[in-house]
Amino acid sequence: MSVAFVGLGKLGHLLVGHLVPVARERGIEVGVLDIDPEVTARVASDTGATALTSLRGFTGVLALCVTNADAVRSVIDDAIECGVVVDGSVVLDFSSVPPEFAIEQADRLAALGASYLDVPLTGAIPAAVTGEMIAMAGGDRDALDTVSWIAESFCSKVVWTGASGNGALLKTINNWIGNTAAVAAMEGIVILRRAGLSNEAILEVLNAGPAVTYFSAKRYPRYLADREAFSGAELGLATKDLHIAAEAANAAGATPVLSMLAKDLWQGAVTKYGRHGDMLRMLDYISRSTFGASWEEIDGSER
Repeated sequence: MSVAFVGLGKLGHLLVGHLVPVARERGIEVGVLDIDPEVTARVASDTGATALTSLRGFTGVLALCVTNADAVRSVIDDAIECGVVVDGSVVLDFSSVPPEFAIEQADRLAALGASYLDVPLTGAIPAAVTGEMIAMAGGDRDALDTVSWIAESFCSKVVWTGASGNGALLKTINNWIGNTAAVAAMEGIVILRRAGLSNEAILEVLNAGPAVTYFSAKRYPRYLADREAFSGAELGLATKDLHIAAEAANAAGATPVLSMLAKDLWQGAVTKYGRHGDMLRMLDYISRSTFGASWEEIDGSER
């Protein structure tokens, strides 16, 4: 067996760093490929993987970590054309894609005797750095069992969710819940900071009871420790997941009012600060929408 890992961006190159030594212990070669040849060469050099110039001639497990469904489709199209996807092949997709798209790809590959597994990840960059992401796998369980070690190399947990598309659905709803809760936490923190309460007092209470969120427990404390550091997620990534979730909810006939309001708030932040803005810019957006003052003004209110 060999593994071709396609997509070496902010997340992908970190995953490869964990995968290569695990694969080496198993006697398995890892090839890497990115749309940018310079990135391919650099990641191969940094990790000890083999730099691929294309998928032609490759045989083995195809792992993807690319930007969106269109990119996934393009890679799979190329893999089919190059003869990489054949009877018995497994495509392991770590990208964030709509559930319906995942089902479509699974059906498409099943017709060729191959398996497509939607295995999106949660935990963002900090968890990727430490190799403690969580994977949600949808698709054939037997196929997953043969390749789960790949995800386990950079995940603390790999959860099988059942049928194709379930992994993608759980990921997008998980993020929808997380980002909606983050907005509530930010609004609360902004109000409390405006009233002059210290961050220490706020977090000691929030994180000890029912109001705890990933934002209050992880992202905000990291921000307080280093206010210049990247949070681990861009605004554009958050809104992409929220739009996928909205589409999935619509397809299910659901009208989730609270989460749709949160989606609109995140989209407003993207419009104001740009898709590459740090997601913590949302603190400023919430400050301005709540009090008409910047986060810097609010955050200086302690007394």
